[in-house]
Amino acid sequence: LEAGRPTVRNYLASEYQGRAQNMVAVQDSRGLFYFGNWAQVLEFDGETWRGIAIPHAAHVRALAVDDHDPVYVGGVNELGYLDTDSQGGKTYVSLVSHLPSSALNFGELWSTTITPQGVFYTASQHLFLWANQRFTVWRLPSDSRLSSQWLGDFLYVTQPGVGLLKLEGNTFHLVSKDPIFTLEKHIPLLTRRSDGSILVCSVHQGLFELRGHKLWPLPSEVNAFLKKNEAEAGFLLQQSRIAITTLLGGMVILNSDGSFA
Repeated sequence: LEAGRPTVRNYLASEYQGRAQNMVAVQDSRGLFYFGNWAQVLEFDGETWRGIAIPHAAHVRALAVDDHDPVYVGGVNELGYLDTDSQGGKTYVSLVSHLPSSALNFGELWSTTITPQGVFYTASQHLFLWANQRFTVWRLPSDSRLSSQWLGDFLYVTQPGVGLLKLEGNTFHLVSKDPIFTLEKHIPLLTRRSDGSILVCSVHQGLFELRGHKLWPLPSEVNAFLKKNEAEAGFLLQQSRIAITTLLGGMVILNSDGSFA
């Protein structure tokens, strides 16, 4: 505290009654935290842990929460949301029955994104949009893993072997076939910058900026750290800052120009 650093409290798996690895975390407007912990979602109010079972999910990797506090959930061949019951607790509601039979074995679900168009669930080769109590389903051509980001008014999707795609209406349009998009296993972060360009964080090659259809390396003191430690996911923070988590070196916080915050 004297150094101005926040306090850190580590919780053991025995305390929250779950597995040691938590795959994803979100916080709702009431301050409650939710963690994807294998076949359950853990809810934490700062004092008490509660496990919410997600049947058939194998493990939960995708969570998202909107301003009205439903928590959207994605696991292996399972997707749905947490609803609030009459006592104020959360129960899981599966949406799998709304999928066509051809899309039931979608495998790993990597991310869930809440947008004005509805809720996008991004699986390994499928993209699902839940809106107006029904799913729209896309099956992309490659067998490699999808990753997606919402930028402004559009969803951008990257897939190794294909490139960077932009979803307009019901149609995907190719934005770039740069090797960063076609060869990297996934793209941890895309975010719009104030000058209209898109900041791109790759897994192994550091930071880039996308202008139109052309990708340029972004000179940054952060690149050496990112290349060494394998970026895994990125998040927007307050004051235009960015947090990037890595597999090998923890988390780094950046300014929008790519410098250390």
